[in-house]
Amino acid sequence: MIRVNPPAEVVSRGLIGARVQQPGTPTAPGSESRRMDRYAALGCRAASMALETAGRSRPNKGDPDWGIVLGSALGCWASNAEFLFDLDDRPTTELSPGLFVRTVANSVNGEIGIAHGLGGVNHTLVSGWSAGAEAVAEAAALLSEGRARWVVTGGVESPDDVLRRAHAAAREEDGLEWLPETIEEAAALCLLTARDSSSPTDRTRVTAYWRGRSPTGRWSLSTILGHSIGSVVVTNSIPPDLLRNWREQAGPRRLVYLPEEFGELGAAAAPFALADSRRFVGGPSGGDAILLVARGIEGNVAALEVEA
Repeated sequence: MIRVNPPAEVVSRGLIGARVQQPGTPTAPGSESRRMDRYAALGCRAASMALETAGRSRPNKGDPDWGIVLGSALGCWASNAEFLFDLDDRPTTELSPGLFVRTVANSVNGEIGIAHGLGGVNHTLVSGWSAGAEAVAEAAALLSEGRARWVVTGGVESPDDVLRRAHAAAREEDGLEWLPETIEEAAALCLLTARDSSSPTDRTRVTAYWRGRSPTGRWSLSTILGHSIGSVVVTNSIPPDLLRNWREQAGPRRLVYLPEEFGELGAAAAPFALADSRRFVGGPSGGDAILLVARGIEGNVAALEVEA
């Protein structure tokens, strides 16, 4: 297990959990969403909402102080599948270059950077359900190292019908019946900055990050639960026996199991919980920090300690 302390304490000036449920493609800045797939359009819209919530003016075009770090389990799955189906069914001269550019996981970062003039560090983590939490931690590291002053970060998931069917089949064929029946569409992004004397005291702060791997599903919370933590939020679906273990290890702390309320949000789950973190503050143990825990089917675990 690795513990990373991002601190020059990282404070979020703008938080948005944009769990998009309405049909159709959300409007992106400049009404350019027609060139995007659903994955990019969701991320671009959530980024706009995060910046609006933060009250930030538009940065100078190509500003290197502004970075983007996003996480996704599914990435541009739908565009990849569509392009591969076209390779099977159509002559190569009829393949769409417009579709091809959507077949990279960081296409959403490019659209956000273009729309808002963000010219700094820019990358995407595609590491399973823990990717959103890892993206927030990576953003915190960029700030603490002085490689950025502002970072748009979070998670985006946009499953299509093919993937939903594959997910449903995995529940039955691979014995993963504890998974929700379907993966939800979601985008949750926030704007992070390093804390300074002018930062408001009532903003959410990311103070620590843990990463581990538990292929057997027995990763323990006990070693990272400090006295300041009053609540534990499990942001992704896990097997019932592991959830029972974690409830026991949480002791008097309040434990919230997010999938019971929102379903499976994939890599967007941890940033979504971060955006709503004030709702989870407190608990019988009296601590005011929150531990957000994301664990994927593959065994990766990421946890963020947050002061709300």
